[in-house]
Amino acid sequence: MEGVGTLIARTGFMELRFHPLMSYRNMANWPPAWIARGRDSNQELRGEIGVLKEVIPSILPPTTRIFLVVEHGGGEYMACLLFDDPSFCGGIFRVLQTHYGATIRDIGSLDISGAL
Repeated sequence: MEGVGTLIARTGFMELRFHPLMSYRNMANWPPAWIARGRDSNQELRGEIGVLKEVIPSILPPTTRIFLVVEHGGGEYMACLLFDDPSFCGGIFRVLQTHYGATIRDIGSLDISGAL
């Protein structure tokens, strides 16, 4: 298996979903785990589902987390992305802010090799 640096050098491309800093404590944080908001608040989903409606930065320490809100199947779901790297977290927050209305699957496919 190729290393990340080799892959970027060879292809010039790094999808958000595969970026090595899309992780927390050596565990990938993508795709997010989703919790239903509202009446079905016990329902959980996992995967690249829904359309991004909102991105919310954490205002409480640690500031290495961001919250995502999506619409899926007529309901709203929320997820939390945790990061080890505060700078990368901020960069992902800014990228996500420019993609309201995009599907989470399309966001996972974004080339972020030169965006952060």
